[in-house]
Amino acid sequence: MHVEAPEDAPTSGGTAGAHFPDQVGLRALRGAEVVQVSDEEGHIFTGESENDQPLRGPMRKIELRLDPAQYHLGERACARAPARPDECTLHRRRLAQTPVTAPRLRDANPPTGSRGDIYQSLNVVLRRKPKENNFKAILECIRELLTTPLATPSWIHDVLLGYGDPAAAAYWTLPEDQRVSQFDFYDTFLDLDHVRESFPGCDVQLATPNAAHEPSPQPPYRLTIPKEVPRGGGESNASSPRPVVTVEPYQPRPAGPYPEDEPRRNPVRFTRMQVEALRAAMSPGLTLVVGPPGTGKTDTAVQMVSNIVHTFPRQRTLIITHSNQALNDIFEKLLLRDVDERHLLRLGHGEELLETEKDFSRRGRVNYMLQRRLELLVKVEALGKCLNVPADVGYTCETAGYFFGATVEPKWREFHATMAREKGDDAVQRFFPFADFFTDTPEPLFMANAGREVHLAAAEGAWRHLCAIFEELGECRAFELLRSSYDRGNFLLTKHAKVVAMTCTHAAIKRKDLVALAFQVSESTDGHRS
Repeated sequence: MHVEAPEDAPTSGGTAGAHFPDQVGLRALRGAEVVQVSDEEGHIFTGESENDQPLRGPMRKIELRLDPAQYHLGERACARAPARPDECTLHRRRLAQTPVTAPRLRDANPPTGSRGDIYQSLNVVLRRKPKENNFKAILECIRELLTTPLATPSWIHDVLLGYGDPAAAAYWTLPEDQRVSQFDFYDTFLDLDHVRESFPGCDVQLATPNAAHEPSPQPPYRLTIPKEVPRGGGESNASSPRPVVTVEPYQPRPAGPYPEDEPRRNPVRFTRMQVEALRAAMSPGLTLVVGPPGTGKTDTAVQMVSNIVHTFPRQRTLIITHSNQALNDIFEKLLLRDVDERHLLRLGHGEELLETEKDFSRRGRVNYMLQRRLELLVKVEALGKCLNVPADVGYTCETAGYFFGATVEPKWREFHATMAREKGDDAVQRFFPFADFFTDTPEPLFMANAGREVHLAAAEGAWRHLCAIFEELGECRAFELLRSSYDRGNFLLTKHAKVVAMTCTHAAIKRKDLVALAFQVSESTDGHRS
């Protein structure tokens, strides 16, 4: 800005009708974008590069990218005011550059010939707050979306463009070949009665009926819901045939012998309409959940994410909310579900407001993976000593992988072959090859006086714990190979994290960077969006 003292000293009521620029002495106003700030020693800070250096000394040099439209007005003003060609020539020589889109704050009147080149007279720099200075990025995002081909499913085209009935994108209005009838609800239901409460207009039966004296099987459940089952599970009506919802209980992966191996289960007994929302979220189409505060929308959204993560483990789920508070509410509850924290990533401002001591920012997750790598390699080294392997098997993730393929996995196959021959109740205890590694469990790995089946289940859980160690080390190998924090953070974002959360503002501001990293929403073969 170019600010000068008003020519006439203001008197009481003398400037009441004057315009604001005349009242404060504002002579010119131009918009620009700060490219970088440097100090007198040449250290540069951009705020977007890992090569930024701390600035020293009291002097600062600010490099600006000018608004091309306003710059053009200044050029025209110089052309109309040839009385001061030296300033106009200096103006062109110092500031001419390739025009780019920059925020335009206000169209000030072009300077008159008496004022000369305004770029040589600017004396005040006013910078917007970083958290509020997002209009340029959002406008650029809208412009790029209008000119970029997008791969969106056919059922959202008309809704996205504002045509037709918005309900046309709901799952119950899609063609029959796009609708699904089999759902893995994982831990959505607390028991079999919960399933019956959620489908009052249907007959609920087990895929394999229980004997009369057997208790009802516990979750997790897979459900087969016929396509003719109406929304909300239908209403109880004895006069018409009732559709049948088939429940198939299945055995989850065996839990290991340590408390952290026990999966975290859903504690919420969802209502019938909440279950309908979960059914819609796991179907192709657009799902919109509406309700007043306190009706369980956040719990329902968290269960949606949990179900999608377990149903489509190879896909990535993107969570976008309007505010940081809403995003943190979902993220904090998601931490209480059976989703491994190493696959969670929180981007943007507001992450520090999470009610947890853990850091879920990009840098925090990278540090977490590096720390986990060290902890797991110590366990691999201990396992090697238990198996009398002299090599340094816990040196790197690569050596740990070779150790698993050459020693650990063959011993497990040999144990299985031995169990096929040995039928005694104590055979599992005598031949389990990794018993020395599990001496620090809270409870004995093999309980006394327990049967063979119980011991086999304990052995399966212990094997699952070992597999989880080497599986996580396999994911840590990329962080071991990549040397810079920038590359590690990009790998975490684009390849490793399964649940990425951010606000809509952050998504608009960083869309260009995310697209440049090939972070895109993919569509699975059955039409689901991740």
